[in-house]
Amino acid sequence: MDLPSCQQCRGPADWHYTGDLHATGAFRHRCREFHGCGSAEWHTGVGGHHRGSNTIESHSGGEHPFFGSGDGKVRALNARGGVQVWEFDANASVETCPTVNERLGMLYFGADNGMMYAVHLEEGTKIWEFQTDGAVRSSAALSQNQRYNQVYFGSDDGFIYSVSESDGRLSWRFNASGPVRTEPMLHWDQVLFGSGSGIFYALSERLGTANWEFDAKAPIYTSAAVHRGFVYFGCDDGMMYALDEMNGAVIWSYNAFSPIRSSKAPALDAGQVYFGTEAGVLYAVSDLTGEKSWEFQSDGPIISAVVWYYDMIYFGSDKMYRLKSSGRLE
Repeated sequence: MDLPSCQQCRGPADWHYTGDLHATGAFRHRCREFHGCGSAEWHTGVGGHHRGSNTIESHSGGEHPFFGSGDGKVRALNARGGVQVWEFDANASVETCPTVNERLGMLYFGADNGMMYAVHLEEGTKIWEFQTDGAVRSSAALSQNQRYNQVYFGSDDGFIYSVSESDGRLSWRFNASGPVRTEPMLHWDQVLFGSGSGIFYALSERLGTANWEFDAKAPIYTSAAVHRGFVYFGCDDGMMYALDEMNGAVIWSYNAFSPIRSSKAPALDAGQVYFGTEAGVLYAVSDLTGEKSWEFQSDGPIISAVVWYYDMIYFGSDKMYRLKSSGRLE
């Protein structure tokens, strides 16, 4: 569901794959015009299903989308024509979204063989690999603090790992007592994430020790978003939570009565939290109080990312939807 930079004005986008570095899902483009007409400029076949999000990297040589697939391959394409630039074989399904480190020229991604890989951004050659004891379906997060220079990710073995971004050496690991499939959120020197055990954690980014934890009493498979000191995430029992970032206290909770299983964080903008459920309902609730503003019933489960783009909301279900910020179809 990620949106590239403008193909007419070539203006680079200011975005992380969930919208920004706080994973708010709000896509803010430097060009305020959206020129796309919805027709395909090109398409390409892959040798397996494609479940992870795409990552698009802009540089002097153009734009390259990176993505993994069920055939175990990670591919880099030329964004303008769809021609494959390179291919890396992980020898196991890749369900994660590749993460770009522009400073080191590296690309990080996990695979179902328990590996976290770092490959050369331009050539696709392996730089290092790190072995865990479970499938890695947690996309990597990069430290924003230059004192640490770490890569953080979870594994189905129940641990979250901190390894050196340059050579993959282990700095610490933390036992989350359940599979970690969410992308860690890094904010104010904390690593924020939920696990399949139903516990949401805030760890010290440097030490890997718990600052606080919250028992949601249901598996957590959605990544967290942070905004104005609140941490937002959904659970398998249908609860959406807003916690105090500093101590984990519950600010509010909202019961959607259906599992919230998107691996991406809820979208936040215009004072609202937007998220979907397996029952196919997209909700907008107040980011301050959790009071429902509106809901929209789609025709299938919503497990995709929800993206807010200039008063329009995009998400996938049985089909692709675009709603006005009022919750109505355009």
